[in-house]
Amino acid sequence: MCLHEAADLLGEDFTPRKVVYAISLKSGKALTTKNLFTFSQVSLLQAARALRAQGVDVAVAAIPSPDTSA
Repeated sequence: MCLHEAADLLGEDFTPRKVVYAISLKSGKALTTKNLFTFSQVSLLQAARALRAQGVDVAVAAIPSPDTSA
């Protein structure tokens, strides 16, 4: 199903109740605000504020990635 078909099924007035940003770091390190690029931190904060202002819950989840240093 393409994005346009999904939008047609949901309708123009659809608003999600929750949005989850899932982030994986190539380094295999745990996701923290200290190891996320500054631009990414700012973009994520702005998006979260805009969504919360519309009544949408926002969460951030770390996607585990294998440690490639071995």
